[in-house]
Amino acid sequence: MKDIAGFLGVILMLATFILLIIKRRNLGKNIDVFILAVGTITLVETYGTYWRYMDAEFNSYPVYVIGVSFILFLLFLLYLHFTLQQKRLRRLSVFFMITFLINYILSAIFFETFLTKPPLNVYFGGMLMVTASIVLVLMETFNSEEIFSLQHYFPFWACIYIMVTYLGVTPLLIARFTAGQLNSTVFYLILLLVNILGYSVLLVGIFQGKNEN
Repeated sequence: MKDIAGFLGVILMLATFILLIIKRRNLGKNIDVFILAVGTITLVETYGTYWRYMDAEFNSYPVYVIGVSFILFLLFLLYLHFTLQQKRLRRLSVFFMITFLINYILSAIFFETFLTKPPLNVYFGGMLMVTASIVLVLMETFNSEEIFSLQHYFPFWACIYIMVTYLGVTPLLIARFTAGQLNSTVFYLILLLVNILGYSVLLVGIFQGKNEN
């Protein structure tokens, strides 16, 4: 079940990545950063799924700690920053990025098991900064003319996708790596369902998106 869920997830991500490239002209001027983010998670999941299938003992933690908790989250932060128009909100966004980088660097320095065990504080810290930036984007969106064509405003759908997929998986990670009461099969099945829900939201945004500027 773990392998099936992994391969299905990769197919879903790859299909979404391709559609983003095809539809990019309708998705806003900063879409290249978001496409790079989706490409990053697609590559990470493809690599991790392949090696878990080939070697049951493969340690995928370094791939996810670097690929997801650093590169992916940094790209999300950059995309959200570039989406913001107000200078005050952009300054807050920069503060969140700096906080994210400090947290990651300090964790890499002081946690001996940084690349051998899942450093959940790094994931949670990064996700907290991404969520804070999403709040800024949504605040600006709901107080702008974009509110009247929300269904066509891709950054709105991108924010919902990030929250559903990465914030939504947080309780799952806690149950898996902290409580230790969630077996591998159940973990990957629920993870697949969360991904299906999150990428379904993103697909709606891709097909509904219109670059009206």
